[in-house]
Amino acid sequence: MNTRYYMVIIKGEIKTSEIMSCGYNRNTQKWDVKFNTGKIYSYAYLNVEKLTEPEVLNPNMYRISREGREFFDVKAIYVFRSRYESYWHICFGNGSERDYRRNDLHIIESFRINIPLDRIAADEATEQKIYNMICENLHLSVEQVMAELDISRSTVFRDYAKIRKVTGAVYDKKTSTWTL
Repeated sequence: MNTRYYMVIIKGEIKTSEIMSCGYNRNTQKWDVKFNTGKIYSYAYLNVEKLTEPEVLNPNMYRISREGREFFDVKAIYVFRSRYESYWHICFGNGSERDYRRNDLHIIESFRINIPLDRIAADEATEQKIYNMICENLHLSVEQVMAELDISRSTVFRDYAKIRKVTGAVYDKKTSTWTL
C-alpha cells in the first residue's frame, strides 16, 4: 500500500506499513484487510479508517521532535486527517518512513525565508510571491502561477530560473514536485 496516498487506522492503531491492501466489502459490510504476511482479516466498519488525500507540507517549513528528540533530514511530510485526529507520515533522507499521531509530535512552523533578489522592486515582489507559493504547495504548476499572478508563461519560467539560482529549489517533472 502506498503510504504517501493512504493511511489505515485499525482499532485506533496506525497499521499502514503492515498492509498490502484494504477495501470495503459491501457483501459482508466489513473491511477486508490483506497484511504483508499474506493473511486477510475482516474488520467491522467502525474499526477501520482508510484516510486519503493527504495535505503535502514543505519539510523546510517545520521543526519536528518527539519525546525531546528532533527529527533531521526530513524529505517529505504528508498529513492525513480523520474526523477526530490528524496523522503525519514523515519520509526521511535515508529512505525510512514513519507514521505519527499529530498529538505525539512537537511541531514548530518555521518562518518563511525572504529570498535575496537583485531586480527592480516589482520583479522582486513577483519572484517572492512565486517562491512563497512554492513553499505552500510543492506541486505548484506553471498554470497555477500564471492564473494567480496574471503573468505570462515566459515570466514564470524566468522567475523560476532566478528562484532556482538563489535558493537551489528544483522542480522534478516526473513527480511534479518542488524540492527546496
